[in-house]
Formats: sequence, C-alpha cells, structure tokens
Amino acid sequence: MYGYLIKLWRHPLSIVLFWLVLAAAVSPMIWQLNINTRYDAYFAPDDLRYELSRELTDTFNRPDTLWLIIRGQQGWQWQHQQSQLELINDTLTANSEVLSIGGYTELVHGSGHSEALLSYKAHPRESLVISNDARTVLLELEFEQSALSPELFGQLIEQLQWQLTELVDGQQLELFFYGPLALNWQYAEVFSSDLAWFMPSLMLLTAILLGWYVRSWPWLLGIGSSALLSLWLTLGIAGWLALPLTAISGVIPVILVVLSLASGIHLFTGWRRLSNLGLDCIEARRRSIEEHLPPLFWGALTTCCGFLLLTFSPSPPIKAFGILVAFAVAINLLLHLTWLMVIVGLGRSKGHSRDNNPKGARRLECSSRLAIKALRRPLPGLSLALLACVFGGVGVTQLVFKDDPLGYFPADNPLHQGAEVTANTFYAANYQTFLYTNPNGALDSEAVRFVNRFSRFLKQQPEVVRVDTLIDWFRAAGLGRSALEQVFKSTPPSELGLGREVTDDLQRQLVQVYLRPTDTASMLALEQRINSWLAQQQYPGELSPALGPQSLYAHLSEDNAINMLLSFLVALVMLSLLLYWLRGSIRLALLGLMANLLPLIWVFGYWGMTGGGLSLGSTMVIGMILGIIVDDTLHLLLRLDAKAAHHPFILRRQLIRITPAISLTSLVLVAGFMLGMLSDFGPILELSLLSALIIGSAWFFDLLVLPSLWRHCFPKQNAP
Repeated sequence: MYGYLIKLWRHPLSIVLFWLVLAAAVSPMIWQLNINTRYDAYFAPDDLRYELSRELTDTFNRPDTLWLIIRGQQGWQWQHQQSQLELINDTLTANSEVLSIGGYTELVHGSGHSEALLSYKAHPRESLVISNDARTVLLELEFEQSALSPELFGQLIEQLQWQLTELVDGQQLELFFYGPLALNWQYAEVFSSDLAWFMPSLMLLTAILLGWYVRSWPWLLGIGSSALLSLWLTLGIAGWLALPLTAISGVIPVILVVLSLASGIHLFTGWRRLSNLGLDCIEARRRSIEEHLPPLFWGALTTCCGFLLLTFSPSPPIKAFGILVAFAVAINLLLHLTWLMVIVGLGRSKGHSRDNNPKGARRLECSSRLAIKALRRPLPGLSLALLACVFGGVGVTQLVFKDDPLGYFPADNPLHQGAEVTANTFYAANYQTFLYTNPNGALDSEAVRFVNRFSRFLKQQPEVVRVDTLIDWFRAAGLGRSALEQVFKSTPPSELGLGREVTDDLQRQLVQVYLRPTDTASMLALEQRINSWLAQQQYPGELSPALGPQSLYAHLSEDNAINMLLSFLVALVMLSLLLYWLRGSIRLALLGLMANLLPLIWVFGYWGMTGGGLSLGSTMVIGMILGIIVDDTLHLLLRLDAKAAHHPFILRRQLIRITPAISLTSLVLVAGFMLGMLSDFGPILELSLLSALIIGSAWFFDLLVLPSLWRHCFPKQNAP
C-alpha cells in the first residue's frame, strides 16, 4: 500500500483536481439539506405510537397549534375586559396566516351548538383556557401550512409579538408562548443559534491549536483545508441522501472538524520527529505515513463502526448523525493520505523541516514524563483507577431513564417560561391521550362503565392532576344517556363542539390525562401501572397505548437507550476480536476492552451519582464514543513493540514517540466537545459534557494505566 501511495503522490495536480472537482460536484446538494426542526422529526414514520398520534390528530381535528397565554396584572379580570379581548382577537385574525383562534375565544363565542348541551353548568374545558383567578387566558392559534417553515414561522412569531406588545402596551399584560408549534419554533432557534456560535468558535479553536503547535505553513494549510473539505463533502452527501438534520445535528460540524484535526496531528507529530532526525521533507512524510498508517486505518475503521452504531437508534435524525460522521471519518482518512500529503509536499526545502516550535513540543513531552513515572510507579494510577471503578459501578446502578423534552431549554428560554406558566395555571403542559374504540358506540352502557372505572383509577395516580372524558359532557349537559343519544341523532357531535372528544359515528373517543411536571422514568412507571391495571379488566373494544408528545419522547428515550447499550456491547466484542486478530493475544484483547469500557463506567457512574439519567443526548454518547476513544488505544497497542515490554529504556523511548500525539489529540477532542457546551439545547450539552469527560478519562487510562498493564501481557521468560 505504501508503494501505491508513493506512486499516487507523483501526480499532485491530479489529486488536487480530483478533490476540487468532487467538492464542486456536491456543492449544489448542500442547498438541498433537509433541515427539519419539527418536534416530531425525531420519530420514525412507521412507529406505531407515532402513526396512532397522527391518526388521532387527523380524526379529532387536533392540529399542531401555537398556544398564546396572556396574563393580566393583579386584580385583572378577563370577564370584565371583553373589549380588550376583542381587540386582541381582531389583531390576530387580521393576519392572513392565522387560520383560526381557539381556546378562550372559542369558549366565549361558543362552538357550534354546544350551548344546547351546556344550559346551566360550566363548560368542561373552561379551566383549561382560563385560570381560577380569571387573570390568565389561553388562546390556540392555527396557521396556514405555508407559514410553518422554520424561517417564516420564526418571523411570524416575532411579528405577532411586536403587534401584541404594541397593543397591550400600558395594560400590564404578559405574553407567553407554548404548544407544539412553540416547540418547533424553539428547535429552529436553537439550531440557528448553535451554528452561529459553533462555527466561529470552531475556527478560533482550530487556529489556536494549529498555530500553537504546528507552525508549519504546509501542514497548517493541509490540516485546515482537509477539515473543511471533509465537512463540505459530508454536507453534500447529507443533501444528496436527504438525511434529516434537526436541532441535535448542530454539533455535527464540531465533531467532524475535531476528529479531522486529531488525525492530522498524529501525522504531523511523526513527521516533525523524523525531520528533526535529519530526514528531508519528502522522506519524513513517507516514513510518517508508514509509521502511522496501521493505527490510523484501524482507528478510522473502528470510529466509522462506532458512529454507524447510531443507525440502530429508532430516531431518524440520530441515524443520520451516525451516517454523516462515519462518512466524514472515512473521507478524512482519504484526504490525509492524498490531499494533505500533496500540500505538505510543497514544503520541499529543509527550512520547512526544522522544529520551529520547540516550546510546544517540550510542553507535550510533559505527558511522556508523566507516562514514564507511572510506568516506574504504577501503584498510584492503578489504585485511582480501581477506586474510580468502585464508585463508577455504584453510580451506574443508579442510572434511570430520565428525559424531559420540555427541560431541554434554559430557564430564560421563552418555551421554558411558557411551559412553566401553563403547568402552574392550566395543568396542560404534560399530558397523555388514550384512544378508546368501541364498535357499539361511546354511549354503550358497558363502554360508559369502563370509561368511568378507568377515569377513577387514573385520578388515583400521584402523577395525574386531571382526567377529561366524554362523561364530563354528560354531567355538564345534565342529560341521561338515552336523552343524549337522541341529541346525537339530530346533531352530530362535531357540530355540538365535541369533535375533539368523540367521532361522529360515536365509535371512537378520547381519554385525556393531564400530569404534573414529570420525567421519563415517572411517566414510564405510570404507564406500567396503567397496563397492569388494564390487564386485569374486562371491557369491550380496544384501548390504544398512551399517546402524546411526552409519551412518544419517553418511549423514544427508552428504546434509544436500550439499542445504544446493546450496540455498544456488540462493538466492544468486535473490538476485542479485532485486537486479538491484529496482535494474536487474548490478554491484549482484554486490555483493549478495559481501556474502552472503564472510562464509560467511571463517567456514567459519576453521572448517575450526581442525578443524571439516560436521556436522548446521554445515550447517544454510549453509541458513538467508543469509535472516538479507541483511536488512542490502538496507537499504543499497535505501535508499542512487544520486544520492549521488559526493556525499560526501549519502552520509555517508544512512549516518548507515541504519548505526545495522544495527549494533544485528546486535548483537541476535549476542547472541541467543550464547544458543544455553548449550546442552549439540553441533548447537545449533555452529549458534549459526557463525551469530553470520557475522552479525558480514556486519556488518563491510556497514559497512566495502560502501559503498566501492557507490560504484564508478555511473560518475562519469553523476553529477548
């Protein structure tokens, strides 16, 4: 393979033209990127719960809406401010993108012939749209589909905010937004905000790292341009394959660039060491590739496999995440073997081969001295690792599925504030919906008795604050079942304002359950209790599983965690087999297994002990991180010579050659992932924090523990 690369380097112009033509060819595809910031973009279209949720939306006329919450000052009473409400209503309806206004406005103006059913009792939905103190009302806004694109909808909300703020100026009214469309709005805002932060921060980080350490213009140009080319080509593939990009995809450029920098720095470190020994630029380049190609190749292969494990996730954006990063890693290896080497070949004079940054090299040699000290005195490092294993093992047992899609945003975020007001005022921020189907109709006596029993059971659960069923309308109307049957014969339920509770043929009805603010673990526990209770009941018809955004996210989080954990275990086994095949040693295979498993146990143990849980962001780390941390392990296990295991002087020399690049690449990866902590989006923040901690822990193991354990893999009697 080295000979083929050398022949290829003899045609630098062809290599440059190939990559430039390829970059130009994919450029039009970048404008076709499938950016989807809808909250339901994370669910697979063929998921049963998602299909039922969309069917429920269409059947019961429950489209995604924007909830506008208006809160008045102390003593404000909306019943006495009908003119103000009419003015707000007129302002909203004047906007051509607004299709309808529901909520409190619908209750005030009536819906169809619902007043025929509600002659003397309160409207069943009243407490959902006006607070007990009558200070706060909730309006539901439905929009034209053409206005729901991320760019247009953000502008539309800003326009409505400005108009309403001008309208209520001096009235001491507060405006809040919530609901499915508000979630879409904030996902789009987070995506654009993260890119605005990440790209300049990433460029600054790249400039600092390369300028501080590399200081060779061919290598600076080659490594930097390779990272940009791999990012550009990856975006082109994303557009060509129409892979879905969501809010969590905003961190992909960070991962691509830092992985590219880490790979390039390995090659540069080897080139500089060889050039300082007197080799010219071309020979040092060739020898660096020859020395680093096996670990780079197998590291890239394992990294690709690690990220491809994300395709086992049930969420399409997470699958796309894994495919794109795996593609970028493969492209990046090809770029470093061709494009980077051609750019480096421009510096043919010896002036480019001298070490013009001795201070940077000496700083990194500190890691070599640290590794040598740990080799001489392994007990402190091994004791610390053992202690971390004990605490990590305890913490891992405390991990639970803990996710909250409403908690992805900071306290000053408009969606978070809207969710808080909604939960405290209307109890509608968290809810589940059950679809009950009975061929005999919703007014069948057995169906009515079952719904009554089900409602009473639900109200006994500590997470439940309210249950709405069709029976509430029976009571509000003051009519018996027979009388209500006669009413429905003359007037369909949809015309009576009951289209959101029951279908016109009366065969399907909804049971709406409102919950206290809760996380994934509590919601899944509630569903288990409900399922256990239902298994003991005899009832006609069918009852769907719990539906609604929170339930969908809860099950997505659980399924994703299980799939990521299983795929991670499969990857560990594959890695062990790979190491055994490469080095022919079961001990080395087990050592590689430890080096990549223990850092995860340490960090996730800490995460569990500090109250963290398995969420959408943290479980992605389980699936992808192995492909990143295995790279440094392979550099050690494949480049350390077994003959040096019991020759301290030779082993120290080899560590001096290997550990500086490992330390620098770990630093680059940690710094790159720390950029993700600039995000306001919870999954990205968790993914970045946990990844940085695991990479740092893996560096500790590789530097201070692995060499000592590696020596014991080779018996002394067999030493030359």
